[in-house]
Amino acid sequence: MRVKLLVLTAFVGAIIGACASLGAVAGILGRRGLVLAKYNYRPDTSVAFVICLILVVFASLSATFVYRHTARRRKFQAALTGALTFVLSVMIFYTAAMFLVQ
Repeated sequence: MRVKLLVLTAFVGAIIGACASLGAVAGILGRRGLVLAKYNYRPDTSVAFVICLILVVFASLSATFVYRHTARRRKFQAALTGALTFVLSVMIFYTAAMFLVQ
């Protein structure tokens, strides 16, 4: 298993996905959206859908990248990378939202 490839791809995908989600929230709702994200206020359904869609897209892209660049156990490594990317991007999103609002 190429652990370095999995971890690096997951971190890069998570950072890009979280930044894209924050950009979408700031673009759709402005600064008010970041304040709402900090206090775990339930946003509009369309905004939550856009955030989840962006995170899932970047998790799938990173999983596809790992799938195409490994020789053995492709499906397991791709699933692991996708899950890790999604979890890390959600954590980065909430952490960044907390720091941006202060």
